[in-house]
Amino acid sequence: MFYPNLPTTRALSATLLLMLLTVWGCGKSNNAGLLPVGDMMGPESGTTTTLASTLANAAAGDTIILNDGVYVQDISLTNKNIVFGSQHIIDDNISHIKNTVIEGLLKIENSSITSSTKIKGLTISNPTNNQPGINVVKSNPTLSHLIIANNLDMSGLYIE
Repeated sequence: MFYPNLPTTRALSATLLLMLLTVWGCGKSNNAGLLPVGDMMGPESGTTTTLASTLANAAAGDTIILNDGVYVQDISLTNKNIVFGSQHIIDDNISHIKNTVIEGLLKIENSSITSSTKIKGLTISNPTNNQPGINVVKSNPTLSHLIIANNLDMSGLYIE
């Protein structure tokens, strides 16, 4: 029997997945958790989370997933072994890489950051003050599936 007012199985599955991701990622995590960033359920749901607040509340072992969009800010990851990237982390869809853009510098700094810190599935573009797109200082993160673009006078990646 067909019920025209019920969502399709695919739409229902996607909605349930987004609800699960939103509930799982609320607040500061004492255990490893998934912290989604952006508007997960629509503007009326009140689930919009800013990147700055998510990074401030992230604990070691957390995974921060950015929704497709442009994030205009410099990002500094210090003293936190986290996984940080686009929805490519979840579904391996390469379109998320070009559609999730950090407009600014991504700085990863501190000797306590190990290869368990993973940056995956992002475009890093237009860093500030002639800096490289990604600046890795005294740390050993894992970088994968990245596009580094529009670096005016510097290289896209600087490792010290």
